This record gives sequence, structure tokens and C-alpha cells, in this order.
Amino acid sequence: MAYHCEQLENGRWGIFINSTLIATIGCHDTCQKIIYFLDNRLSNPKIPVVMEYHGVNQYFHDMKLRP
Repeated sequence: MAYHCEQLENGRWGIFINSTLIATIGCHDTCQKIIYFLDNRLSNPKIPVVMEYHGVNQYFHDMKLRP
């Protein structure tokens, strides 16, 4: 899967898998961090299934995305 983000017409940032929009977010930096997480998840199969399905929210909370 190829993840990327690009700015949408409404000013928000879209997260795409290939050419399919899967989510929008208001902050470019946060969008980049999510893309980084998703790319690393693909390259690190050692992340437990529990983390994959239930731990993502806590992961982003722990990143302290907001100043």
C-alpha cells in the first residue's frame, strides 16, 4: 500500500491509500505523522495485533501531536 497526504480543496489534508481518500485532518504535521506511523507499521510486522486494532488511538495520544 502506498500512503500519502495532500491538501484538499476545503483546506484540510487528506490521507490516501494509493488514490483512495481514507481520512481528512486539519493539520499537515499531524497528517505527516500519521503517514509515518502507517508506513512504519507496514515495515514492522512485530507490532502485536492488539496494537494494530486497539492501540492506535493511544499511540497518537502518546505522541502529543498538539503543542
